Amino acid sequence: MKFRVFSLLLLMSSANAGAPWWQALGPVEPGDFAGGHVDSKIPAELKKVVAQTEFEEWTDYEDKFVRLRYPKHPDIKLEVTGGREGIHVEGGVCTTVDNSFQQAYVLKVGAATYGVFLLSPAKWLDDGICFCGPMVHHAYSMRDKCLVRYSMLPGGAVKKAQVLGGKLRLMAFEWTHLACPREIYQAMIDGMALKFAHPLGEARLREETARRYGLEGKAGWLHPGQDLAAMTAIMGKPARTDGNRVSWQEDFEDYPMGLEVLVEDGKLSRFGDDGVERTGGPLEGSLTWAEEATGEEDDGAIRPAPEAIGAALKKIAPTCHGYRWRNWCGVVTSLAKHRDYRDDELIRLLVERSSARGCELEALTAYGHPETGEWVKASLEKLAAIDPRAGDPEDPSRDSAGWRARDAVELLGWQVENDEAAALESARLLLAADRPEWTDAVLSHADILPPDIGTKVLVQAVRSAIADQDGEAVEEIFDALPKVDIGDKAAVRAEVEKIPEGEEGSEWYERRRDALEALSGSGGNSED
Repeated sequence: MKFRVFSLLLLMSSANAGAPWWQALGPVEPGDFAGGHVDSKIPAELKKVVAQTEFEEWTDYEDKFVRLRYPKHPDIKLEVTGGREGIHVEGGVCTTVDNSFQQAYVLKVGAATYGVFLLSPAKWLDDGICFCGPMVHHAYSMRDKCLVRYSMLPGGAVKKAQVLGGKLRLMAFEWTHLACPREIYQAMIDGMALKFAHPLGEARLREETARRYGLEGKAGWLHPGQDLAAMTAIMGKPARTDGNRVSWQEDFEDYPMGLEVLVEDGKLSRFGDDGVERTGGPLEGSLTWAEEATGEEDDGAIRPAPEAIGAALKKIAPTCHGYRWRNWCGVVTSLAKHRDYRDDELIRLLVERSSARGCELEALTAYGHPETGEWVKASLEKLAAIDPRAGDPEDPSRDSAGWRARDAVELLGWQVENDEAAALESARLLLAADRPEWTDAVLSHADILPPDIGTKVLVQAVRSAIADQDGEAVEEIFDALPKVDIGDKAAVRAEVEKIPEGEEGSEWYERRRDALEALSGSGGNSED
């Protein structure tokens, strides 16, 4: 049996001989998640173009920011766009990915979106996820003195590619939402480049990926063909070497992690089937440990004392950012609600590190904090002064504009219930910032708005929805219209008229028509 297992591993290793740098998972195999599909309606002759996996000639595109390569064909057309124009992609998108951009390079075949490259100001890579397929491995390399990361689907195909340079990021949109075949996507991302070198060299960037992602951030620099010395320089001394298998172990954040790789002739062939994986339960004192140890379930399990959980929270608070800070606040709230444990030092830390979040408000409310009103007012002032799409300063990609918009809704909602005069003052501040997320937050509390604010919020909301091509936002505007006291119906009507009519007889068409009819009079709504 040992011989048969060894032989199988050897065959698996040999199958990946001569693999490209990013293919540490082994040969690419078709999986449950893939791109190369066309939801847009295009003629049969264009479907043939989209389906091609090889082209004799390629176009090299270059501007002052980027270099790109794409198939040369009269039906494959490049559109370069900037600003806030929306981009249609194939399939429905449910994502936390930062798809904002200062410039977009869009490849079209008729109405089908063949490829998309987004250029954005950025300090780091995007770590958002999309539910069109999990990313099970991230491979890192350098290209023209910039950091490159390819993110792989379970079958080994690249789902998303990014290049990070000096203050700019070039991101290839997920293959799962594009019409091009995998082979074409791979060739295009292999040819994408930024013209602005990253100020850190490879050694410092390796340190940074290790700091952010632990063992996984180190393993991404392992490439097929590297010898044991090169792997050790990246990963450190192996925890174990057994024949043609080498493994490493390391604790990171909340869990013990492990990686096993297969070697052939002393060189890396591929990762083991499990890649980088958790090798045990949450580490004692970690955030996940604290979450599991806190709650209202009475399952008979012996739980750590609340004092121990509180001590752990104090220790790890400085390391929690983005979604981890939200979870930290959640544990503080659970301790108060479900374990009847309140520690003023935890609240002091929360207020000291506060970044105007709904989760912080929930904890303050659970504690009955006497200065909650002042904190909410200051927090909404802080929100009005920032760009919600910039994300968390420590880790922008892990805190989306959507989360920040929900924070504004929750904080403004608290004021509506507890201090309506303060809520109206905050609403004016948020609207003055003229950012879509803050406008939507004010619109969510439409029923308390006086006529001047009612007019302004609707005008700004319609303009933002049209600019972002956001149909869902338009539907929310239609829903809010009957609730808003509008001071200047003509101004609002002028904006609503700019909303596309839609197909005659459709629900969209009728709702737009009804909105225009409701706005045809003068003064406020008749319900008032």
